Amino acid sequence: QGDGNVGIGTTGPDNKLTVNGDANIANGNGLIIGHTAQVTFWSTVLAATSIPELQVLGTADADSTIGLGAWTSDAQGPQLSFIKSRNTTIGSSTIVNSGDNLGYILSLGDDGTDFQTPASAISFNVDGTPGANDMPGRIVFLTTLDGQASLTERMRIDNAGNVGIGTSTFGTSAAGVLALFNGTVPSTSPADTVQLFSTDIS
Repeated sequence: QGDGNVGIGTTGPDNKLTVNGDANIANGNGLIIGHTAQVTFWSTVLAATSIPELQVLGTADADSTIGLGAWTSDAQGPQLSFIKSRNTTIGSSTIVNSGDNLGYILSLGDDGTDFQTPASAISFNVDGTPGANDMPGRIVFLTTLDGQASLTERMRIDNAGNVGIGTSTFGTSAAGVLALFNGTVPSTSPADTVQLFSTDIS
C-alpha cells in the first residue's frame, strides 16, 4: 500500500510485512531474525557443528531474547515443548527407546576462536522402557570443568525421583533417594553455609 507496507491475507498491514494466516517455511530452509546469514553452532547431541534453521541473533538484550506470553482467563501459562519420534516422516509415529534424548538445552560461549565450546546443558531423556501412555524420563544437568572443552554430567533426577550428584547409580529399588559420589573435602567453610560431601574412609 501507499506507506510501503505489504499485507498477505489482509488489506491493512500494520508493519513492513503483515501475514494474516498460517505461514510455511519448507523443510531444509531457515528463518534468521536480526542478521543476514545463519551462524554455525555446536550440537552436543550430534557431536558436530550444526546450523539451526531458526536463529534469533542480536547485539543487545532485547533483540537476542525470545519471549513467550499467554493472555488467557485460566491458570495455564506459556509452554516450551520438545517432541522426539524415531519415525523419519514428520507427524508419523515410531516409539522411542530407553536412553533416547528427547530435548536439550545448551549454552555456548565465544572462546576467542568460535562459538562451538559448550559451558553447560540440561538433557531430557527416556529413562526406562517406554510404551503406550508410558514414558519414563530423567533430567540430566551437565557442566564443563575449567580448562576443558566438553560437558560432564553433574546431577540427574531419574524416573523414580532419585537424585544423583556426581553419580548415576542407585541401589536396587531405590526411589526418592539422594546419592552423593565421593567428592573433594572442602578446605574452608563459608559462613552460614552447610556443605555436604561424600568420601571413602575405608
